[in-house]
Amino acid sequence: MERLRLKWIGFDQSVRRRDSLTFNYPTFVSYLSNVPLLGLPEEVSYTGGFGLRGNQINSSSVFGEPSFLEVQGEHEKLFTAKSRRFEFQDSLITSAGAEVEIYMGNDSINHPSMQMLFDYGSKKLSLSKEKGPLKNAPFSSSYFKVDFSADVVRWDLKSDSLNFFTLGGRSKAPMVIESVDFYNPDDYRLLGGVGFTFHALSALVNYSIKNGTRQFYTDNVADFYNKPTGEMHMAMSFLAEKGMIEYDPVKRLINVKEKAIHAYDSKRGDVDYDNLKIHSIVERSANATINFPQRYMEIRGVEEFNLSDTLNVVITPDSSVIRILQNRDIKFDGKIVAGNFEIHGRDFTVKYDSFFVNMNRIDSIRFYVTEVNARGQTIRRRMNNAMVGADSTAAAAGGMSNTSKTAGTLFISRPDNKSGKERLPNYPRLDATAGGVIYFDRKEVLNGAYDRSVFLLSRHSNWIVSMMQTRPPLVSMVRLFPAVCFPPSRNRFTPWPISRWDLHTKFRLQVIHFIRAMEKLLAP
Repeated sequence: MERLRLKWIGFDQSVRRRDSLTFNYPTFVSYLSNVPLLGLPEEVSYTGGFGLRGNQINSSSVFGEPSFLEVQGEHEKLFTAKSRRFEFQDSLITSAGAEVEIYMGNDSINHPSMQMLFDYGSKKLSLSKEKGPLKNAPFSSSYFKVDFSADVVRWDLKSDSLNFFTLGGRSKAPMVIESVDFYNPDDYRLLGGVGFTFHALSALVNYSIKNGTRQFYTDNVADFYNKPTGEMHMAMSFLAEKGMIEYDPVKRLINVKEKAIHAYDSKRGDVDYDNLKIHSIVERSANATINFPQRYMEIRGVEEFNLSDTLNVVITPDSSVIRILQNRDIKFDGKIVAGNFEIHGRDFTVKYDSFFVNMNRIDSIRFYVTEVNARGQTIRRRMNNAMVGADSTAAAAGGMSNTSKTAGTLFISRPDNKSGKERLPNYPRLDATAGGVIYFDRKEVLNGAYDRSVFLLSRHSNWIVSMMQTRPPLVSMVRLFPAVCFPPSRNRFTPWPISRWDLHTKFRLQVIHFIRAMEKLLAP
């Protein structure tokens, strides 16, 4: 280890010590930021500058290099912090602007600059927004593969969870959670910045691609475009605040993030992208909590969010709570609207990579149809009937078991078409593996003439799969079902189990004959 090199500044012997005052002497500072600080707990290690001003210890160094703080847990690293200025007092380590990285196994959550207060006595970490140019920069998570905003972080290192907060409740901007593959044309336009003579992001990524490097200096880009260095520095500071680059404003060193490259390629139409952006607004509790042992991030205050704008897939969670899992998988209870279906249930999981939703418990499925009203306008109308889990009578009639626990899979689109740019006729598509029934025991059906002994039963998934494709003949037949009710009759009607909905010639004829028979029965 190199010998500690100190620069002696001076010592003032003429002032008598009074504890209520802060003194500037003695004062000295290390030349380099390679000094290990002794006297810290075993789990806390520090290497950096060493400065002394009176009785105040800090991390100053003559050459101004950053210092490093690392905190270990029982089995793994908990967090690291990098800053040009740490201050040490009693059991507190503080910084007005520290780059912080919080670890989740081999992954991490990082932020380029936060005010930091770490109490190694009580083992508590607090982070809050800094007042500098990176105050609005997002956190980035390599495990969840999302970026998100937060004003305050509170972490008791003895607990198994960490909390994120936004300040001001509903009167302030929400916490925004955004996929790293998110793209929106309006957002891209805003990434051009204001007051620049060039589009900031386009210029940056274009330079990176043409020169085959992700790391370079501001002067390199300024010379390439023949722009003033000061203007380019402001543009890079702007992109750093937007989370597009890592930027050292002292060295003016740029590291281009993959997110910037993806946005540029999405704009050009060269890659697929997604629409996943979630807003969280709460009054007093934490907006988000990360559970380290179970590896999930619970988000509160989520009214609804789009899984796909183009395909009209919208999720409305119960109690406004969702859980984000690894690589943007999402668990929730509640409602999902997709195409012509509205599905309610519990224990739903969005599988992001494969781009489908596992629905372990479907409580009901409501149907919508598109039609033209009297004014010639195309409208979307919800049908009165809904598919639900069958009761014991219906299940026995159809030879089904445990249909009160209807399950299924909603295929949103192909995994390489999350943007919905390519119009695929068979998506969204629903495969309901356990089947279900449509009852006619509502007040609006012949003034409540029928109980649950009259119903339409689907025993297999194909019926729903085909309907999800919303072909005109199928939609027409579905629209007839609310009218297929049995009027008072001395004849005995039994439930009709539908085992398949293949629409091959023989079955289609059976359906047509059934509908015509019902029309005759219902004729005045």
